[in-house]
Amino acid sequence: MTVAVAWGGALLCFSYVLRLHYSAPIQRRQLQAFYGGQALLLLLLGLNREWGLLNILTSYSRLTAMRAGWYNTRRLAQFDLIVGLGVAALLVLLLTAWYFRPILWRHWLPLVVATGLLTYVAIRTVSLHAVDAIILDRVLGVPWDWIIELSGIVLLIGALTVAFCRQQRAVVSHP
Repeated sequence: MTVAVAWGGALLCFSYVLRLHYSAPIQRRQLQAFYGGQALLLLLLGLNREWGLLNILTSYSRLTAMRAGWYNTRRLAQFDLIVGLGVAALLVLLLTAWYFRPILWRHWLPLVVATGLLTYVAIRTVSLHAVDAIILDRVLGVPWDWIIELSGIVLLIGALTVAFCRQQRAVVSHP
């Protein structure tokens, strides 16, 4: 289900890009880059969920740590990675916000949600056992992992839809 929602969101973003191409909004190129980037993100999230790409990376990293002999002391390295991912996420958010600053006042929420979703997926990939214990727990038979990622994707699609509708209303009211 996560794959279908992610790819549906990617198609929605791609249709926004096409719709922007045929209209003449202000800052059209930035809006197309913004929605094209969101489409790519959702496409990649769907591919990851379908093929388990990050799970393969996690398993490979775990085997590498075991072979190198530091698997039993991995918690410090994982903690450092998570802190690094948090700093990197903040840096990416700030740089992306700076790049998209002309359109950010209408499109800040999708940017924040996308950054949060990427950060969650990256932290899940590092796979601290405490994080695993939380995300593998189930609510009504559904793993928290699915709930968090699926709700993040749905929230992103909703935020993108609201931002696009606001942009279209602004273009229509200010020709």
